[in-house]
Amino acid sequence: MAKVAWSEAQVQALLEAGVDRVDAERIVTWVEKNHGGDVERDPLPEDLTDRMAEVSEADALDAAADWMASPAIPNRYKRLLHARKA
Repeated sequence: MAKVAWSEAQVQALLEAGVDRVDAERIVTWVEKNHGGDVERDPLPEDLTDRMAEVSEADALDAAADWMASPAIPNRYKRLLHARKA
C-alpha cells in the first residue's frame, strides 16, 4: 500500500511540474522498475520539479539556437526544426 501511495505522490508532483499524465506515469513506472528498492520514498525534490516547470518562449528559442549551432546535430534534423516553424 505504501508503494501505491508513493507512486501517486510522484505522479502528482510531476503533474504539478507540468508533465503530461501519460509521461508522468511512464516515468514513475520506469523508476520503480529500474530502481525498485533503492528509491527514496518521498515526492520529487522541489528543485527537480522547478527545473521541469513551464518552458518559456525565451527558453524554447534559446534551445533552438543551441540545436542549430551544434555541429553534433546533422543538418537533416536541423531542417526538421526549421520546417516546424513554417
